[in-house]
Amino acid sequence: MTEYELTSIIQEANAQYAVLYGHVLTLSFAVIVATHYFLCATRYSLRSAVFLLYSIGMLTFVSLFLQNANFKARALSALTAIPDIDRSQFAQSIVDFSQHWLFVATGIVFNLSLWAIWLATATMLFRWKRTTGQ
Repeated sequence: MTEYELTSIIQEANAQYAVLYGHVLTLSFAVIVATHYFLCATRYSLRSAVFLLYSIGMLTFVSLFLQNANFKARALSALTAIPDIDRSQFAQSIVDFSQHWLFVATGIVFNLSLWAIWLATATMLFRWKRTTGQ
């Protein structure tokens, strides 16, 4: 593969992260709104069913994130395997940045945020008590 193709794969993976993350947030907020308006007054069996379906959706998105992460990691490996003398300055900057602490920290924060969203949604679904003034 050429450098252009490899950098395109990396850029496409990043774009997919943004789109998928938007879907995760939309799905989570939909469950939160549903909890606020009517699920907080239902039995635990219905809440459990909603949470099961929500979790299946979240796991689907997580699997898509992992798939894109594998594409990105393999493209970075292939880019790194190109001899330094043949690698363009742009490709070298991508390889250098992939070793930077910010790159690693972004991946950690991104992964933790997915699990935090899932946990927060579960907490709201099962622990939210609607006050009588609403």
